[in-house]
Amino acid sequence: MKSSPYLHMALLLAGVGLVYCNSLQGSFHYDDFHSIVENPHIRDSANSWAFFSDPSLFSVDPDKAMYRPLPLLSYTFNYAFGAYQVLGYHLFNIGIHLLCSLLVWRLGLKLGFGDSGGLLAALLFALHPLATEPVNYISSRSESMGALAYLGGFWSYLSWRSAAAAAPRRGWYLASLAAFAAGLLSKSIAITLPAVLLAYEFCMGAGSTRWARLKPLLPYHLGYWLLGAAYLLLIQQLLRAALDSPVRTLDVQIWTQLKALVFYAKLSAMPVGLNVEHQFAAATTPAHTAVLLSALVLISAIWAAWRGVSRGASFWLLWVGLSLAPTLLVPLNVLVNEHRLYLPVAALALLGGRAWAGLGSRCALRYALAAGLILFGVLSFQRNAFWENELSLWQDAVAKSPRMPRAQVHLGNALRQLGQLPGARAAYEAALDLDADHRAARTNLGNLYYEAAATDSSGARQFYLRAAQHYQQVLDVDPTYREALNNLGGVLEVLGRAEEAMAVYGRALAAHPNFAPAYFNLGQLKIRENDFAAGIGFLKRGVELEPTASSYFELGNAYVRQQDLEQAARAYRQACRLDGREVSYFYNLGEVLLGLGQRQLEAGDESGALQTWGGARRRFLQVVDLDPDYRGAQLRLRQLRERLP
Repeated sequence: MKSSPYLHMALLLAGVGLVYCNSLQGSFHYDDFHSIVENPHIRDSANSWAFFSDPSLFSVDPDKAMYRPLPLLSYTFNYAFGAYQVLGYHLFNIGIHLLCSLLVWRLGLKLGFGDSGGLLAALLFALHPLATEPVNYISSRSESMGALAYLGGFWSYLSWRSAAAAAPRRGWYLASLAAFAAGLLSKSIAITLPAVLLAYEFCMGAGSTRWARLKPLLPYHLGYWLLGAAYLLLIQQLLRAALDSPVRTLDVQIWTQLKALVFYAKLSAMPVGLNVEHQFAAATTPAHTAVLLSALVLISAIWAAWRGVSRGASFWLLWVGLSLAPTLLVPLNVLVNEHRLYLPVAALALLGGRAWAGLGSRCALRYALAAGLILFGVLSFQRNAFWENELSLWQDAVAKSPRMPRAQVHLGNALRQLGQLPGARAAYEAALDLDADHRAARTNLGNLYYEAAATDSSGARQFYLRAAQHYQQVLDVDPTYREALNNLGGVLEVLGRAEEAMAVYGRALAAHPNFAPAYFNLGQLKIRENDFAAGIGFLKRGVELEPTASSYFELGNAYVRQQDLEQAARAYRQACRLDGREVSYFYNLGEVLLGLGQRQLEAGDESGALQTWGGARRRFLQVVDLDPDYRGAQLRLRQLRERLP
């Protein structure tokens, strides 16, 4: 009896919903901050077309430029409907994962795995614990969006191929090309789809008929390769930058990723001990024991697959290798990453569905696979909990990878945000013990001294000097490191060396023209030096990049010092709209409205003055409502009773 497709879809929806229901309140994490939270470009839908031409819009920091316009569009969509309410971002990520799972199901059906084989493949993919990183980590959306387009392109190609024998339907072919383009616009992992399509034709052909099968398709396959070549031309500058200044040499990359392949195989088969920062080191020589053992394992696996696995099954293993090829060959900062396995797991899940279809209905292995699905779901549900916030994520990472400096730094950041300064300092020092030149660790250690100066007036100068020493050590290694430049400017400023501070802020902005904190700091320093025009110009640019309530408040304060009360009122109003709980925003707006009303009265506009003072009274009433003991607001209200009818 044929199962209802709607029942299968409902099972997939229920499975994904149950497994990821505890992930909806997870927070933003590491790269999310520079690409989403601090990125001003996603806040304005007018930038949508520019995403397709300017890779620097991917991040607040142009140095982190990437060509991923479709993920940027999705962030803009999320921001338009919920700003930085994380629920919407998580729902979007879960939705993409569900769509990918549905495509795996449809692929299983199209490839003849049967109803149960297609459903098993989809559930294996949907519930596999390695999917938890692309689902929980918002920035990893590019991985799942690329995979969605990749799977869609392959499914459309199969639809075109199955229809071509009877009546060619170019629509499916064009849909496949369009999906390939969408994948390239999401993440470069999609570049391998043309090779996977050729591998499919090669593996599914038989003997002497293989060439006869493939020959008439070559003109159509050429379309994929031309589209891929156009993409490489489009991103050639980013590609050249990565290749001209690689984070490691090609030979080290190859030996390291040879180890990584075995590591990935272990994670795919036994997804336990998952970690955002695995304890994994680069291999500098092929004579390294781990490299030799990995090579031996891989050669044995390839030989066994070639001798003992059918060509149909070997195709899925080829898919795994081809989809990993870009990250295996191009040196990236992070040596191994769980989200890189998202697309390979789809291929392995389909291989599992194929195997299921070949088993008898009473085969014990079927029961084992079914039990494995339940185990995968439980492991995924448990893993979501570690993504709840930065502290839980990096505590887990440090516990599992104590010798990875990046994990220590992020743990220190999380502890610092919670005010646990001794723990933060210990984490930063642990990172420096592992890597004495680690820029983020040393900068953040300097920040602790900087902040300590504000609470200990007797030792403030020594704390500032210690902070400056750490910042300078970072700049000796990397003269353009933005946080060290910005914070060194702050130290110089409080030490009374204003000209030097301005120069340092200028260096930060020259290297990082979208770095809002440097604009704010330089603007406020200019205001204090009575250069109002320049100071307000810098503050306005900072507000454009980071339109927070506090930034509008500081801009309003600058306008007050310039005696531009109309502009000050506008800035304070915006601060009040963005944060309706901060009394100082409402109080300062009330004070400015008092001054504007007085100007109107002196100009002979008594009715206008009364109206403006009425607005001031409303603001002071809001202050008293938030803080009944606010004496300044109470005084102003008594004064206004004498002026207003």
